[in-house]
Parts: sequence; C-alpha cells; structure tokens
Amino acid sequence: MAEISAFQGLIYNPDKVSDQGAVVAPPYDIIPPAGQEALYNQNPYNVIRLELGKEFPTDSENDNRYTRAAGFLKEWMDSQVLVRDSQPAIYLTHIRYNVKGVERLLRGFICLVRLEEFGTGKVLPHENTLSGPKTDRLNLMRTTAANFSQIFSLYSEPEGQVMAALEAGREGSPMIEVTDSAGYLHQVWRVSDTAAVGKVREILLEKPIYIADGHHRYETALNYCRERGGSVAGGSGEGFRHVMMFLANMDDDGLTVLPTHRVVKEVTIPPMPKLIEQLSAYFTIRKLDKGEEIIDALAEAGSGHHIGMLPAEGGQPYLLSLKDVAVMDEIFGDTASTAFRRLDVTILQSLILDRILGITPEMLKEHRYVHFIKNPDDADRATRSGEYSLAFFLNPTKIEEVRDVAAAGEKMPQKSTYFYPKLLTGLVLNKL
Repeated sequence: MAEISAFQGLIYNPDKVSDQGAVVAPPYDIIPPAGQEALYNQNPYNVIRLELGKEFPTDSENDNRYTRAAGFLKEWMDSQVLVRDSQPAIYLTHIRYNVKGVERLLRGFICLVRLEEFGTGKVLPHENTLSGPKTDRLNLMRTTAANFSQIFSLYSEPEGQVMAALEAGREGSPMIEVTDSAGYLHQVWRVSDTAAVGKVREILLEKPIYIADGHHRYETALNYCRERGGSVAGGSGEGFRHVMMFLANMDDDGLTVLPTHRVVKEVTIPPMPKLIEQLSAYFTIRKLDKGEEIIDALAEAGSGHHIGMLPAEGGQPYLLSLKDVAVMDEIFGDTASTAFRRLDVTILQSLILDRILGITPEMLKEHRYVHFIKNPDDADRATRSGEYSLAFFLNPTKIEEVRDVAAAGEKMPQKSTYFYPKLLTGLVLNKL
C-alpha cells in the first residue's frame, strides 16, 4: 500500500563540516527562542538557518525567514557545504537512548514515501492539525523546494524482514555519527544495495503507514504537491510527489511513547470532598500514601483505565480507576469507534474535564483552561505551588491504540502521544 523509494540525500560534506553534531538541531516545533539563538551561534552552517530561521522587524515580502532559508540553501550547495549523495540510498538509522535509566535502541530508516491522500488508507494520521503551522511550513517549502526534517512514521511488520534486509545491506561504518544534547547517539548507514532496497520496497507495498509525529509537515507536502501538480494522484517520478520520512516498525520494542499530562487553571473547582463524590460515581478512588509517586502508581495499576489526580488544595494525590467502560459508550454512542472511546485521554477529557468540571471541547481549544506538560515533576511542582488548581496524570498511549484509532479513520485527542526520542534535523535532507 505504501510506496517507498531510495533517494540521493543532501548531506553535509565532511570535508567542509568536521563536526556534524554542530550542524544538526532538534525538531523545529520543540525549539524555544533561546534554543534557536544557541543553535545560530553554534555553527554558521547549522540547519536551524534552513528549518527555523530568525524573524526581524525589517522583514518584507522579498526578505524574510523563508527567502533567507532559500538563500542559505543555495549558497551551501554552491559551496559544497551540502552535497548530493553519490547514489540513491535508504538511510538506516539507529538511536541509542534511555528512559528512566534503561538503555534502549530505536531502529528505523530514512527514505522517500509517495504522497497519498488520507482517504486512500495508505497513509493514516491520528492527530488533528492547526492552520498556522501548516502555513509556515508551506511558505518554507515554496521558497526552498526541500524537506529539511523527516516525518516520523510507523509500519507494522512483526517478522522484522525490513530491518533485517537493511542491516544486512548496510555499509560497514556509519556515514554519520552524532551525539545530541541529551547524550543520545544517532548513527546513520547508507544502504544502496539494490537487492536490499528492492526487498524493503516489496514488503512495504503491502503495508499502510501511520504518521507518528509530523502531521503538519505531511499535510503541507500534500498542499505543495497540489500546487505543483494539480492532483496528488497524478504523475509518478516528480520530487514534489514524495516526502522524506523516518520509518520504524511499531512491533519493535525500541519504540517509546510517553504521555502528556494535563493541568487545569481559571476554572471553578468544587471543594475536594464534593469533587471526590462526583468522581466516585464513575471511578474507584484510592488516596495514595505519603511519598507514593503518582506515575509509579499508574504504571503498577494493571489492566483497566487509570488516571492520577493531584489537587493544589492539600496536595493529596489520588489514583482514579474507571469502574465501567459502559459510561464511555453512553457518552459517544456510535459517533466514535471503540478504540477511541477506550483511550485514557478520551476518558479524561470527555468524562472528567467536560462532564464533571465543565471544560467543554470548545474551551479546550482556547488553550487557556487546560495546559499540557510532558514532565510529571513539572506538573507536580506547578500544581503544588498553586499555579494550577488540578493536575491529571496519564499512562502512555499504547502503540496499538494509535494504530486502531488511525485505522478507524479517526483523530486522537490533542497531545495523546509523545513519540520518543525525537529525530534530529539535518542528518539527511531532501531537495525536491
């Protein structure tokens, strides 16, 4: 179902750039202003100048972050700071990282994927997108005709034949080896062996692809393709009909999904005895012992649906365990799939935030009453300090839940997944 291909990546020339770690960057959408400035100062050829250029008060239609990115790209290609790889390849990638002190290995590969409309069932999203980021990315693609970062996507292949073929066909030494700011090692091998590439293409022709991280960039690529070619379905070999992706096997245990927790403010919260009474209609409630960590309690809670809660009032943590999933069927009826109704984040947002606290979906979109925090310690501190009234903690969304919701043609609630580790931008680029 998915059509992938090798390509001649645009890579940093080691004769011009001796330290590849100095020219890569995290994904553009997690870089704060201070981080952008630091990357600018790190190296004059850092990919930040292409992916997330600075804005200035004097910017105009003819001189702005997008036109400057195009200028840097041309200048770096002309001076051979960036060079086309010698032959088409798939780029096997390893990321050695750790979660809570446990070392893990994420394996995947960078390739081109033929663009497909979502309705074909070949490329499946699981998140809604916002217009602002898509406009930004489209402006960049229009001026540069390039992909500077990979869309993080998944496929399912329990047999592991794809990765076995790539590992067997890789060149002896990594062409790129970079340690990021977290101390994680990123290694890239060129795989140009035609038999290995052909086998990977053949296997993935039978597989749908699930977008994990990069929905805005994928939709931007679709829009750019429509502008250039009129129809996503038309043509075949043109560069604009493809997009660069990092693909990982969702059946590989090296993949990690982290949760994003919710904190609430500017909403009238009932006194705690009243709130506990309201929650008790749907949840079994356990008051956690002093010193007992909410995250640990969630992880150890076992099967079922569990949510941690910390009120600013008294700072007493609770573990909420749903009594009966039938309440979610009552809320949604046949308007949502079983996979969607059974998500912990759906239970939190529809049952607790909406039904009990009165935070409607419309209010959620305002980003005023509910904020998202990835680090549970940060959520804990912010709530205990009184900055927020309540914090809710979640277990990670399971990979199979992402797959099932996407396969049902639905989108998950906002911030349901945080795929980890994040891919570096600048390892391999794609000039369309």
